[in-house]
Amino acid sequence: NERTIANPPYPHNEVRFTVNDNVLYVFVLNPAGGKIEIPSLALGSRYGAKKIKSISLLGSKTKIDFRQDGEKLSVTQPSFYTRQHTLVYKVQGAL
Repeated sequence: NERTIANPPYPHNEVRFTVNDNVLYVFVLNPAGGKIEIPSLALGSRYGAKKIKSISLLGSKTKIDFRQDGEKLSVTQPSFYTRQHTLVYKVQGAL
C-alpha cells in the first residue's frame, strides 16, 4: 500500500479482517464512534459466520457490548476511542 499522509483518510469505520489460530481479528480504520455494523458477520451470512461468543478490544480491559443477528454484527465502540488510531477487535467464535 502506497498510502501517505497526503492521501485522503479511509472512510469512517472501514473494516479489514485477518485470522490467527482460528480467531478472527477485525481492524476498524478511521473509527467514527458509536456503533460499528458489520453485515458479513451476521448469523448465517453467506460467509459462514457462527455465533460469536465474545469480543475484546486489543490493548483494553473494557467490556465490549455487541449484538449479532441475521442481518449484522453491531459492536459498540468504547467512549475512550481516538479517531487517529485503528481499533483492533478480537472476535471469538465467529469461525
